[in-house]
Amino acid sequence: MDRTILISVANLNHGGLETRIAGELRYLRSRGYKIILATASEKAAADELGLAYDHAVFGVPFDKALTPDRLREMVLLLSDTIQERGVTEVWAHPFPSILPAVLAAERQGIPRRVFLHGPLSLAEQGYGALWMLVLRQFILPAAEEVVVVSEEVREVAAAAALSPLKRVSVVMNGVNTEVFQPQPASLPPRKRILVVSRLDRPRVKVIMPLLKAVAAHEGWGVDIAGDGTARTQLERAARMYGLTPDRVDLLGVRHDIAELHGDYDIVAANGRAFLEAASGNKLCIHLGPEASPFLVSKADFEALRTCNYSGRDIGERTGDVIALLERMTDSEAQTYRLRDVVIAGADERRILESWGVPDLSFVSSPVAGLLALLEEDVVPADVSISNHPGFLTRMRRLAWPAPGKLAFQDFYIDFLEISRSNLNDRTWRAEQKLRQLQREA
Repeated sequence: MDRTILISVANLNHGGLETRIAGELRYLRSRGYKIILATASEKAAADELGLAYDHAVFGVPFDKALTPDRLREMVLLLSDTIQERGVTEVWAHPFPSILPAVLAAERQGIPRRVFLHGPLSLAEQGYGALWMLVLRQFILPAAEEVVVVSEEVREVAAAAALSPLKRVSVVMNGVNTEVFQPQPASLPPRKRILVVSRLDRPRVKVIMPLLKAVAAHEGWGVDIAGDGTARTQLERAARMYGLTPDRVDLLGVRHDIAELHGDYDIVAANGRAFLEAASGNKLCIHLGPEASPFLVSKADFEALRTCNYSGRDIGERTGDVIALLERMTDSEAQTYRLRDVVIAGADERRILESWGVPDLSFVSSPVAGLLALLEEDVVPADVSISNHPGFLTRMRRLAWPAPGKLAFQDFYIDFLEISRSNLNDRTWRAEQKLRQLQREA
């Protein structure tokens, strides 16, 4: 039977999630699958990313602040697309695009895969407290397969789900090694570092120590490919460290990273951008949340791989990365050239072929109850579901219908209210109590 996959993704930015999807699409179409893309973005965004698909629905109103009318609109739109295009399974990517895609698949009786791209895919910031309940109680257990990018995320998903998961597959991020090829390098390396990163607040925070290190060494400079809401903060930091305009250049968003690599011997990044530089055999400085910028060796690569190259749990690193680069010899540099370990463990096509996209069979799940609940006149059509106590009350009884578990249900509503307060210590205590009650229920 021909397989046609509907892939839902909220927004198409130039980031790791979108690059991952681009790789999946290349692989799937090479295997003869038909691809239907559903996204809130417009066609220009898909074209910039070079996404390969057979048909697309652009401008889908994915929104986590949902009203019943908006959610029904999305479910019906996706359901109609599934019928018209002969879709045989749904792949749902974060964030707001997951729920309507899973509901549409349930409505049409076809299997679904839910993709979690990191711990933040299960963080309240992505959905809000209500959608965390929906994700944990309904969506993850409903999925015929949950696909995660690392063992770390598999453990988080298993702990978060409030019902057993049917199947969890670890399909790690990879890189297109045919696009990111080795290019000539020089030693000592050119004293200019390419940083590839979004410029949101968390990323800028980890770039700042590198700027400080560069400022301390005469003749060194940095070029930054990327943009974001914290760009001004980064510019201020560069001035504070004494980096003159000739020593730091913000290049903005670039879609030609593989070509841009050719002008640099050293690239600083994390996540997928780090993988791309490693595939090109660059000297790679890792920018992570828990350690100072450090030059990645082959041994470090394996440690980074377990947490999706994010740098979580890598441990503190000390030392002057610029001084290390200045004194590096040809023989020492081979320890930091990573192309061979990327080919062995992070080649995109090999990873996807190893997974193999196993066949799935649809199994009806309690998520069907959410479809019925949407048809009830519980919430005014223009009021956000997440702010309406009547909907919460109906949903908790849908989630835990068995007699004798009302204390658990009532506690979870309290947990949602505490979560909304953003008081992290209270939320943590509520979560511990929740787990205790779940074990006792």
